[in-house]
Amino acid sequence: MTTQAMHVAKERQLDWLLGEVLGDARAAHRRGARPWLAAAVALFGIGVACAVAWLQHDPRRDEAQEPVAEPAWHECHGAAAIAQIPADAVNLRCFDFDDKALVQLAAMGRLQRLDLSGTDVNDKGYSVALHITDSGVRALAPLRNLRWLSFAGSLCRAWRPAPDRTQRARP
Repeated sequence: MTTQAMHVAKERQLDWLLGEVLGDARAAHRRGARPWLAAAVALFGIGVACAVAWLQHDPRRDEAQEPVAEPAWHECHGAAAIAQIPADAVNLRCFDFDDKALVQLAAMGRLQRLDLSGTDVNDKGYSVALHITDSGVRALAPLRNLRWLSFAGSLCRAWRPAPDRTQRARP
């Protein structure tokens, strides 16, 4: 056998051994890889991205995201000023109110927000917290449209249980 024939035989043997170890690469390429599947997945992804971008620009969605302007707050300083409040008032901030003033507020059926936390400064130069009891809060029951109520800063006794009820509740 000549050297050249020996060299060709060794190359064929090496090719055969690599084929055994790695498998036939050409057969694997024909069996396993499917280029049309990869193309279909890529095309589907592009289609989904375009559809999402198109749906993001819906003009109805832009309108729904705009903040709604809140109606103006009306202020009432003392029970005597209740008569000056417009009948269509929706938001009302009250200063220095007590139970008698809350009874007069029950006639304002359009109220949606009521803030009873305001206190004016008295003659001595300091503010005195409001004294609202449970009878004053009960007077607000006819306000069916009322959605927000604040007693912050007032001495509202309607929300505090009487001491005897608390003691009875404990074992």
